[in-house]
Amino acid sequence: MTAHYALTWQGQTVDLRRKALGYAVQVDTHWVYSFDACGRLNWVSEAGEGYQRGLNNQVLYKSRAQGQRLRRLLTEPERAAFYQRVFDLLTGLRAVAPPPAAEVLAPLLRWPPAALDVDGERFATIYRPVSILPPDQYGAIVLQAAEGCSYNRCTFCDFYKDRRFRIKSEAEFADHLADVQQFLGAAAAQRRTLFLADGDALMIPQARLRKLVQAMSQAFPGRSWYSFMDAFRPGAKTLEDYQELKALGLQRVYIGLETGHAPLLEFIQKPGTPQQMAEEMVRMKQAGLNLGIIVMVGVGGEAYAQAHTQETVALLRALPLGAGDIVYFSEFIPHPDQPYAAKAAAAGIQPLDALAIAAQYQAMRAALPFAPKAPQLSLYHLQEYIY
Repeated sequence: MTAHYALTWQGQTVDLRRKALGYAVQVDTHWVYSFDACGRLNWVSEAGEGYQRGLNNQVLYKSRAQGQRLRRLLTEPERAAFYQRVFDLLTGLRAVAPPPAAEVLAPLLRWPPAALDVDGERFATIYRPVSILPPDQYGAIVLQAAEGCSYNRCTFCDFYKDRRFRIKSEAEFADHLADVQQFLGAAAAQRRTLFLADGDALMIPQARLRKLVQAMSQAFPGRSWYSFMDAFRPGAKTLEDYQELKALGLQRVYIGLETGHAPLLEFIQKPGTPQQMAEEMVRMKQAGLNLGIIVMVGVGGEAYAQAHTQETVALLRALPLGAGDIVYFSEFIPHPDQPYAAKAAAAGIQPLDALAIAAQYQAMRAALPFAPKAPQLSLYHLQEYIY
C-alpha cells in the first residue's frame, strides 16, 4: 500500500511517502530521510552529507571534501544529537500534517532516540558483532550459523579475534532465526537475500550445514543465500557438496584470495596455497556457483608488489570466471595491534603509499579481461561497511 502527501513546513515543501517497503520524507530537494517498514531510521541525506544507521545502532557519516571520501562512525553524543534532530523534524511535520498524513508519520514517531538505542541493545542480544560482509550483501539478512573464523590466525585480520569459532546447534540456531524474524518484523521484506555467517560458515561439516541451511530457508523462504569461505582445507567440500548447496539456494561464495603469490600468502599466514584456492574455486564453478573473489591491494608492501600484481592477475585470468562473478579489490589497511605490522617492520618491508596502491590497483584491473560476459570488477571499501 502506497500513499503520498505534500506538506508545507517552515516555508519548505515536504514530500511524505509510504511505500511498500518503507517510508520516505523529502524536504525541498536537498534533504531526504528514509525509514524501514517498521518505521526505523535507515538513511539520511542532508545537503550532500549522508548518515546511514545500521541495525546495530551505529551511524556511519559519509561526505566528500576536496575530492576525498570521508567516512567515520558518529560518536555517541553525535549520534544522540543526530537522532534528536530527525525526531524533531518528524514532530514538527506531525503538527502541520492533516489526519491521513499524520497516520503515515505515526510509525516513524514510535522511534524517538531512546527507542533506537534500545533497539541497538536488542540487536546485541541476538548477534555477535557482524564484523564484515561483501559490499553486494550489505542489505542481506545475516544469520549466524557459526561465530568467528575456524582458522583465525591470519596476521592481518582483526575481524574475529574477539571470539572463538563455534558452530551453533540446531536448537540454538532455530532460536536465533526466531529472534531475527521478530527483530526485523516487516522490515525483513526489503532484505532480499540471506547471508550465512560468520567468516567461515561454509567450513561447517556438510551434514550439519545441510540442516542449518534448511532451517534458514524455512524461516526466510524464497531467498537465495550467500556465504564466505576463507580457511581452505583440501577435501573439506567435494563437488557433490557444492552441488547440493547450490540446490539448496546458495548463489555466490566469497573467497578471501588476498594474493596469488604463494610466498606472500605464507607471509600473512593465510591457510592453503594459491593453487589450492584456485582448485577449490574451479570446483565451485563446476557446481554452478558464482564467486566473489577478494584481493588485497598493497599487501606485502614494496617487497612483494611486483610478484603480488603479476601472480594474482595470472591466477584470476586462469579461472573460469564470467557474468555473475565479482572480483573485489580491497585496499590493505594494516592494524597496528595485529602481527602483520610487527612482522613487516622486522622484515624491513616498506608499505606502499597511496599513489603506489592506486597504481597497483590500476595495473591489476587493466590486466584482467573486460567483456560483456566478464566478471564484475569492483572496489571494496572497508570504511563503507555497517550492518
